[in-house]
Amino acid sequence: MTKILMVLLLSLLLVACGADNQLASHTGDVVDLIEEEQGIRIFVEGPGGLEDTIAFLIGHELNDGIKIGDNITVYYDSDALREESLPPNQSGVEKIEVNSN
Repeated sequence: MTKILMVLLLSLLLVACGADNQLASHTGDVVDLIEEEQGIRIFVEGPGGLEDTIAFLIGHELNDGIKIGDNITVYYDSDALREESLPPNQSGVEKIEVNSN
């Protein structure tokens, strides 16, 4: 009985911890693409212009024909590392959608 209770409590704890990993998103136009050793860095300019630009490093598996000028939505782990440079560099990209214009 004690083992079952421990397993149940551990399961609840894992579910509660997993619920905190929510995805954030950023929508805008791709203004630059840079090939790097670790993948491709895409620069996405949001509706606020240059001040609303975020750089994302993505693996080749997520780059499904994305090109400069595409309007995309990038979904990323809101708890992932974000370098506060200009523009900010956001890691933890989970998914990218190309939006129709």
